[in-house]
Amino acid sequence: MLIEYMHVLSPRDAFKFQRLSELAKGLGTEVRWFRGSDSHDENLAAWREAYALMDRADAFFLPNAEPLYSPEFTQKLHDRVAAGARLLVQADINDIDLMNGFLARYDLTTSRIKIADSGPVFNLGRSPHSFRDEGLLAGVQEVAVQQATAIWSSGESSPVLVASDRQLAINADKDLPSDFCGRELACMAVWRGGNGGAVLVVSAGLFYDPYTGPTGVEWPGVSANERLGTNVIRFLCAKGGPGRAIPSPAEPS
Repeated sequence: MLIEYMHVLSPRDAFKFQRLSELAKGLGTEVRWFRGSDSHDENLAAWREAYALMDRADAFFLPNAEPLYSPEFTQKLHDRVAAGARLLVQADINDIDLMNGFLARYDLTTSRIKIADSGPVFNLGRSPHSFRDEGLLAGVQEVAVQQATAIWSSGESSPVLVASDRQLAINADKDLPSDFCGRELACMAVWRGGNGGAVLVVSAGLFYDPYTGPTGVEWPGVSANERLGTNVIRFLCAKGGPGRAIPSPAEPS
């Protein structure tokens, strides 16, 4: 099975999902990514290689909105999802209009509403309110959430992971409490198509490699969310590609 990471890294960029890639490898799945160079021609060649791979990949991971500047990449992603492939999207509020233009087809919208707590990282424990999708959250007792923003879902989409009443909605532009409280604050939501295709959107740093910020804050990322990361890999590869499906995770005893 093959998951394509839909971005071409520069020579100086770090691949920030190495641990998630290792979890996939343990399930017999490759996460393939591309690195460009300072040469314009070589960089274009890397993007062309990424585009060509889209016909053979089983699933896709869109880590930011940059590929969506290309109408060809955007349409190809829509076509593959329509044909039954599954897509993981890391929400990008820096290009929120471009991102939402893509996600609108799936009844999903990202926002600039921060989901805030007393600390930079907060935990959501298992509860009927916060854990809305038993398949994606099978065996998960707690999720460590960092730098989250709200996702709105409607129509054919639904929330997966929802903040509790301890978290606040903060307007990211003003850094003040938001007066908009008409919807639940989800930081993970999903759209499922009738033919098995799906789009899963994450608006928090759930799956990044762990790192220490410049102020000394420890950001745990996927190191605190390995079971959830494993579930997401299984979900992406459950249907949609030419290869075999990965069995669903066993329920905890």
